[in-house]
Amino acid sequence: MGRAPRGGADSATFKTLDRRILWRYPNLIPARLLRRYKRFLADVVLLSPDTVDGDQSTAGTACGKEVAGTAATGDDEGAVDEVVTVYCPNTGPMVGLLDGLPNARVQLSKSSDPKRKYAYTLEMIQIHNGERKVWVGVHSTSANRMVEQALTSRWLAELGHYDSVRREVKFAKSSRVDFVLVTNAEDGSVAHEKYVEVKSVTLSMEGCGQSVSRCAVFPDTVSTRAQKHVVELTELLSTNGKAQVHQKSETATPERSVAIVFLVQRDDCHAFAPSIQHDKKFAELCAIAATSGVQLLAYACALEPDESNGSGAVRLVEALPLHES
Repeated sequence: MGRAPRGGADSATFKTLDRRILWRYPNLIPARLLRRYKRFLADVVLLSPDTVDGDQSTAGTACGKEVAGTAATGDDEGAVDEVVTVYCPNTGPMVGLLDGLPNARVQLSKSSDPKRKYAYTLEMIQIHNGERKVWVGVHSTSANRMVEQALTSRWLAELGHYDSVRREVKFAKSSRVDFVLVTNAEDGSVAHEKYVEVKSVTLSMEGCGQSVSRCAVFPDTVSTRAQKHVVELTELLSTNGKAQVHQKSETATPERSVAIVFLVQRDDCHAFAPSIQHDKKFAELCAIAATSGVQLLAYACALEPDESNGSGAVRLVEALPLHES
């Protein structure tokens, strides 16, 4: 993939960039993040358009005064900011993303479903990496939607040719893989299946080899679930091409290959590595998987909120080289 410009983009830049759009946000609401708690909840201060670019040093004054529910803003002197509890769609510790609390800049989406307990969802957070401000996507499951867009658009050349994309395919005893890329034979039968698992990456670390200034890493804490996925996908290759008994007749299974796609939801990294610092076993399993033939692929994307009209987009930037952590 060619290198696209890094960093935020204004309206004029939007028209000139390589527009490989993975996702669009029709309704983004700017806010300030006060705190994140109970894994799935966060308290934020909603921002009005005229205060988005202004001095927000006093935003969040309601923190410690009234955090549960909403503190209404009024015209009376001494009125506090509007504080809203929102859904945080990230099960991890969000290492490196919460250093700006309170008052870290965030973007929210809003649901029109009246049955939802929390109307707002935390979508992205702005962090300072020491060089510039960077928007980072925190909605873990959105990575699957974004990769699906890339797959159906044939933007990930490293995955090779395929004819169709299947979602949530069962394999092993009780597991599912995010996608299977199907290649058909001339007679219409399935000739090849590539199993693709997606992981959402938010953490970066300084240095990853002498030639890399900032490296994206996964996971940001020990993940037995991620370990299990790598083991099962590696084992899947061991049955490649073997005959299976199905409905009393022996049929050959299609050739199989496996790829793990790490979608880096930030655009300030120049490489990717399984994190030996945060999950040594996962990093070791990835090394075994790669030796066994599993593709380990990483792609960076840029999150670009447009606060002038309350919308935003996520753009595919480039493939990242794999480094040892």
